[in-house]
Amino acid sequence: MPRPNEGETESEFIFPVLDLLGWHHLPQQEPGRGRRDIADALLFRTEADKGRARPLPAVDRFRHGAVVVENEAVGTVLDRAGGKGEAPSTQILRYLGRAEAQSGGAVRWGLLTNGRFWRLYWAQARARLEGFVELELGALFDWLPAPVPTGAPDDHWLRVFLLLFHRDAFEPHGPQGRTFLDDALAEGRRYEARVTAQLSSAVFNKVFPELVAAIGRHDPAAKIAEAKWREEARESALRLLYRLLFLLYAEDRDLLPSRHEGYQAYSLRRLREEAAEVEDQRKTLSSRAVTWWPRLRELFGAIAGGDPELGLPPYNGQAVPRRCRRPPGSALLAGRPSRPADRRALARRRRAGAALDQLSRSVGAASRVDLRTAARTRCGCQ
Repeated sequence: MPRPNEGETESEFIFPVLDLLGWHHLPQQEPGRGRRDIADALLFRTEADKGRARPLPAVDRFRHGAVVVENEAVGTVLDRAGGKGEAPSTQILRYLGRAEAQSGGAVRWGLLTNGRFWRLYWAQARARLEGFVELELGALFDWLPAPVPTGAPDDHWLRVFLLLFHRDAFEPHGPQGRTFLDDALAEGRRYEARVTAQLSSAVFNKVFPELVAAIGRHDPAAKIAEAKWREEARESALRLLYRLLFLLYAEDRDLLPSRHEGYQAYSLRRLREEAAEVEDQRKTLSSRAVTWWPRLRELFGAIAGGDPELGLPPYNGQAVPRRCRRPPGSALLAGRPSRPADRRALARRRRAGAALDQLSRSVGAASRVDLRTAARTRCGCQ
């Protein structure tokens, strides 16, 4: 089946997988009024729950369910609006919100999948759009699957998929009626707190001061003692930092066409790979010639104005404005990159949406750092 549509993906792959995961389902559940509010299915933990729900009106079946489901065709980008005029990730949140209300809190989870990517959304997440876990099922069976943690078996990620999406993960246990996912969420919050602290520390103690220092080193007209120059340096460093965060996040979430062959050659991911290669292979870079900054500026401009050859429509926002002024210092990004952190740690951190929100707030707080002290300390300026 070369390009299965949504119905074929659902019947030939998604529902059979759900059956293997121990679920029972009823199709076409209606959490609200109107055709656009019809979710694809409701999952039940037991055949008895499904039997009790079957004779009821659709709106009353949710009291016996556990997970509301939205299925998409293979290849559908889950965070991008398509012909329906609404992104699938927005649809599942709307279905989940209404299903939770109409079930009296029994339905707390939403499942969104295109057969390849499988997501679980939690109704009570602080940032619901980011309150999900995602696994790429196809990658679990590729010739080159995702790296596994040190000491873990080769089928580690398949085990994780079964652990999170199997019916047993939603089964209450113990006197408090907690599920495995409840316990996992509690552990996740503890991990999130640790990651947030690490990211905040990186912004305050490393990233922002080093950006300011680079501006001070490479701006021939630097006037560290003058408040006007310090304000300009602060604005430039923060602008660049926010843009880089935007690109990291958007490429990771497929909000930019990361899979488009044309875009890949210009992507921030490609620049990061080149920087890592320079560091790992100890290549020599000029201390005067600009290396990556012109390419970054072109990428900023393409996102702001659109570039059909790269699969980029115009971005209607202010994160990457069309006019991308060069920060002080012609060689801000010309020198050797810092050694990249542990790649597994970075891969884990980029999935922490709430931590990214905290990082954004930390960057805002970093804008109040005394730039005179930071620049003198890092640049050796007197």
